[in-house]
Amino acid sequence: HWTLFILGSLFFVAIITTAILQTVWLVREMRTNQRQRNFIDAVTHELHTPLASLQLYLDTLRQRSIDEEKREEFLGVMSEDLERLQRTIDQILGAARSEVRRVQREQVDLARLLSECADDASERHGLEDGAVRLHIPRGARVRGDVEQLRFAFRNLIDNAIRYAGDETRVDVRVRSLSSRKLEIEVEDQGLGIPASALGRVFQRFQRLSQDAVRTRGLGLGLYIVRNVMRSHGGDVRAE
Repeated sequence: HWTLFILGSLFFVAIITTAILQTVWLVREMRTNQRQRNFIDAVTHELHTPLASLQLYLDTLRQRSIDEEKREEFLGVMSEDLERLQRTIDQILGAARSEVRRVQREQVDLARLLSECADDASERHGLEDGAVRLHIPRGARVRGDVEQLRFAFRNLIDNAIRYAGDETRVDVRVRSLSSRKLEIEVEDQGLGIPASALGRVFQRFQRLSQDAVRTRGLGLGLYIVRNVMRSHGGDVRAE
């Protein structure tokens, strides 16, 4: 009887354990599917909106005679739509490349690279001088892939500007942790991220807002940043 009781108990525990593991797996699959659906919605929105705008302005330019000032305004909007399309395509391609983990090693001047990323972001967002402040020690260098690092730092600075709050003030700091490691910090003065979301902001397709129409972006930027940092022997965290 004791043998049957022990075997039955073990069998019961095995069934419960299997059920729990299967439930956990199903919940993870459901969350992954939801993130993928959000990603598809976001991609559709990010591609369709500028394309529809371009089509509208092209039709207007073809069908109507407009003055030179209005024409320049239309061309400016069309140029912005093309840049938005290019950024969307670059993010999708960047996510695929970052998973390969191949790094072309070369000496990278961080002061020059971060300055270029900050100037590019300031110009794109129409910021005043000094909105993005750099604090970089002289001679700060790393060995790595300059294009991958450029992509990662641009993502971080763009995110900081996008969520900076009413007054855009972004600080980029570089500190030496050891003879072989540097810490690069991008800080903004925005509302921040809920503590419960800090652990998942670097996941693929992750967006804090589930509204794919109102929230721009694909949920890939910080995922790419994490892959780039890890491929360079480092890591990334959010505070």
